Amino acid sequence: MTLEIFFNEIPSPDVYISTKMISSYVENFRLDDALELFDKMPVKDIVMWNLMIKGCVDCGNLEMGLRLFDEMPEKNVISWTTIINALLRYRMIEKAKGLFWEMPVRDTAAWNAMIHGFFVNGRVEEATSLFEMMPDRNVISWTTMISGLDQHGRNYEALLIFRNMVAVGVKPTSSTFSCAITSCANEGNLCLGCQVHGHILKLGYAFDAYITASLVTFYANCEQIEECIQAFNEKLHPNVVVWTSLVTGYGTNSRHEDALRVFRYMIRLGIVPNQSSFTSALNSSREMEIEQQESSEQPLIL
Repeated sequence: MTLEIFFNEIPSPDVYISTKMISSYVENFRLDDALELFDKMPVKDIVMWNLMIKGCVDCGNLEMGLRLFDEMPEKNVISWTTIINALLRYRMIEKAKGLFWEMPVRDTAAWNAMIHGFFVNGRVEEATSLFEMMPDRNVISWTTMISGLDQHGRNYEALLIFRNMVAVGVKPTSSTFSCAITSCANEGNLCLGCQVHGHILKLGYAFDAYITASLVTFYANCEQIEECIQAFNEKLHPNVVVWTSLVTGYGTNSRHEDALRVFRYMIRLGIVPNQSSFTSALNSSREMEIEQQESSEQPLIL
């Protein structure tokens, strides 16, 4: 690599240049080269330490990352959050929890990481409890809660969190809205879903592809097929998720011929179906065959 050639020509590279080289090694998964250079450095600042720990984790060597974390002469909140995220990624929840409470200073990112980790590991009550203990919350905190509760079938609680978020004046992001609409769809709460849709229009998120997909699914689940089509037609996204939501929505409402029509049109437009698209189309095709078979078996009444 060109950077490595230039680096090797420098007689005594400083910490900044060496950190750049370590970063390049890590990005190319050359962990051994990164560690060798790191060990050679007579002076290492906290940025280099943090980079090396993250590099070990990203390259799949958690053990080395933990060892470097323990050897650090000085740690900042980034050091702690990096290793906690790594432990959560490897589902070492108890060790991550222990380090979290050992942190001298916990920033919002650390709290968010721990809440997300609890949800990923199915520990919903602990995630909720930690959220309630947070001294400061940002939009990521609220969105993590809404998404986590929704993923564990706690849709009503997710919607309560969303309402509280809006009530305290936190502005939702497109991700927040998508999670909230998904909760409305799963809960079948047409009234609140329409209110959320109103917020989406007001804040200008209506043309976001994932929000569109969530709205289509929401209206389909609430058996509001015309509103479902209208949400889809607001902006024709060349996005497989949006098209899949309409195919599935038609199928959910037993409009299987329409589902297959949309599926075929989607393919003609060059949008490559995903597994969900195929599954929905196959389900509609199967249902149509059953309906046709039942129709042909109807007895003749004279």
